Amino acid sequence: QAPPVLSIREDGMVPMDGTRGNTPLSPRHCAVYALTPSGNVGNKLEVGANILYFLKPGYTLGVTELHVTQEQWDALTRAGSTAEWREPVEIVLNEDGGMYGSVTDAGNPVSGARIRVLPMELWQRAEAQGVPWTDMTSACDASGLARALAQNNETGADGSFRLRYLAPGYYVVGAPVRDAWAVSQPIEVRAGNETGPVALTAEQTKP
Repeated sequence: QAPPVLSIREDGMVPMDGTRGNTPLSPRHCAVYALTPSGNVGNKLEVGANILYFLKPGYTLGVTELHVTQEQWDALTRAGSTAEWREPVEIVLNEDGGMYGSVTDAGNPVSGARIRVLPMELWQRAEAQGVPWTDMTSACDASGLARALAQNNETGADGSFRLRYLAPGYYVVGAPVRDAWAVSQPIEVRAGNETGPVALTAEQTKP
């Protein structure tokens, strides 16, 4: 018998525009990703503190924590092997920040490099578990989180990139260079500010 699964959907979120007095927003055309206590990324929840990332086109990334108790888990999954979180989760989308930078290889711009962005808490868990950057970005790509945070951004002809709609906090940015990934140190994004320049070079590559 398959183990029970508890998932969360976009229509279970209640987004609010914090820049307009917490005006309610439609959850349509949105995406929600959960970072579980065990480090998995997707739409599934686990018992404990799950970090939710909520993305709505044209709005700032929303981040909130959803704590699932063992009692809630048991009650929701009792009827079958799959269940959905039923309590609405309110999330406020406040003023956004951003970052800009470039990707180079031996001083030459790298054009068309696909940028990937990971929240620092996810990167820290991967580092602690010894998970290579390539494996972590592949897992996040499978869920869509890393692409969504980077807004499907690629470097221009001059190797530059610019990211918007990031919630205040710390992020790690990466881009493919040669056969590896150039990875930044944690970068702080502040509300209403654009952090940069972030320089990604071949000397910063990780497997």
